[in-house]
Amino acid sequence: MTLPPPSCSLGPLDIARLLPHRHPFLWVDTVDILEVGRRARGTKAVTMSEPVFQGHFPAEPIFPGVLITEALAQTGAILLGHARGAAEPGAAPAGIGYVVRTDIKFIRPVTPGHLLRLDVKLIGQTGNMFAFNCVAGVDGVPAVEGRIAITTPAQEGAP
Repeated sequence: MTLPPPSCSLGPLDIARLLPHRHPFLWVDTVDILEVGRRARGTKAVTMSEPVFQGHFPAEPIFPGVLITEALAQTGAILLGHARGAAEPGAAPAGIGYVVRTDIKFIRPVTPGHLLRLDVKLIGQTGNMFAFNCVAGVDGVPAVEGRIAITTPAQEGAP
């Protein structure tokens, strides 16, 4: 399978090849910027039709900070998955990863109608552990920022 070039954008079908997540727990709609081994910028259109708004909170809907954190982690996993190569048909997606640490600051609420920008920058790697600086914002104003660490399953034959 041929991968997109080292600097590119990804649509929903590309993302589905890189992540195991599916509706209703896929929180990245597109990736506008992907620089392999460096950074990625994804987007999430927050709409009133999100199932979470049935209970959080119906009279004043706010997109949960933990889901924004998950969206940032998914964007990081897309970056890692793209670097590792798209999965072969029937195989586990290349971008599977597990969040092992977060240090996140919640700055302002995100509500339906917002286009959430998800920026992740790879800042370090030790073995199969990856650290990212992250910012999620609306109209250039941060809503969430911090760091996330993701670990990926060990590859066969890897040290």
